Amino acid sequence: MTSGLAANNDVLPNVLTWERTFQYDAGIDIGLFGDRITASIEYYNGTTDRLLYKQAAMSFSGSNQYWNNIGKVRNQGMELEVSSVNVRNKDWQWSTSLNISGNRNKLLQMGGEPYQYNYGERNEIYASVVGSPSVQFFGYKTDGVWKSDQEIADAKAAGYSSAMSKYFVAGGLKFADVTGDKVIDENDRTVLGKPFPDFTWGVTNTIKYKAFDLSFVIQGVQGASILNGDAYYNESKWYNKNFNTAGRWVSAAFPGDGKTPYSSTGSDWMLTDYVIENGSYAALRSAMFGYSLPAKQVKRLKLNGIRMYAAGENLFYIMSKSYRGINPEARTVSGTYSSPLIDGYQRGGFPIGRTVTLGIDINF
Repeated sequence: MTSGLAANNDVLPNVLTWERTFQYDAGIDIGLFGDRITASIEYYNGTTDRLLYKQAAMSFSGSNQYWNNIGKVRNQGMELEVSSVNVRNKDWQWSTSLNISGNRNKLLQMGGEPYQYNYGERNEIYASVVGSPSVQFFGYKTDGVWKSDQEIADAKAAGYSSAMSKYFVAGGLKFADVTGDKVIDENDRTVLGKPFPDFTWGVTNTIKYKAFDLSFVIQGVQGASILNGDAYYNESKWYNKNFNTAGRWVSAAFPGDGKTPYSSTGSDWMLTDYVIENGSYAALRSAMFGYSLPAKQVKRLKLNGIRMYAAGENLFYIMSKSYRGINPEARTVSGTYSSPLIDGYQRGGFPIGRTVTLGIDINF
């Protein structure tokens, strides 16, 4: 037998063109009570085609895949912004601005294919299904934990079976029989969530009372899901108390809460909804409190102004109770995760930085 020659590139070259986006917008601006209250509502609907996706190639080409302009996706949504002057007199001034936006993403075409599965670094699956959001988490829906060998024996006696070698293991995850045929296999995989938020929002307040001023911004995201890749690593399973809880299965005599598996037994967590977590959050993104010296005192110092202030960022942060990481905003976007059809994966995210600053402004 003689070794053959093949292309040393895993992606075939191809003739490509620019992506295209066609979008229309409609909006309304409202002003009430002498513009004490203003509002802006905008609707947008945009379709992008000729998207660059990697498509599977026949093996005789010597490559696994090739780039092609095959995708078409639609994004539509609304943005609302409301501003109000709540108080305005000689001593007090208080204004508020609220914004909220929601986007709905829908995959319209996939080069003639009805769906495509894309895989991450731990073989977790991201499904792109025509007619649905362009990225969805896909895998097994869990149904608690196998509490004992006796429970496994009872399930098998009732007719349940699986060809997966590590499925029937006490302390391991139990999967939902989605098809209802009592056979746990790939046909029981289903959509587990999406990485796109239902909506994002923010509130800004600016308050002044005589020489004092206060401003702060609260910002949040609602409805986004995260695939927590940290769950793959033993360090997380052993030392992160959110994984290593008192409810974890230890033995048939100490089965825990019936939902938390043992760290190193049973089926792969990364293929299930056990690692899909709620990425919603609300944060006091920034705040500043200041005091300006009265004009008379400033004039005595032969200056134009002096203001002392204290400022902070991320002073207060609320995360979902189901989230077991340290930063719901972190995403892995390099390597495999640079694909537009893979999103929402998180691994090794940096903690959220909190800063406090004290300062003084002097105008000469």
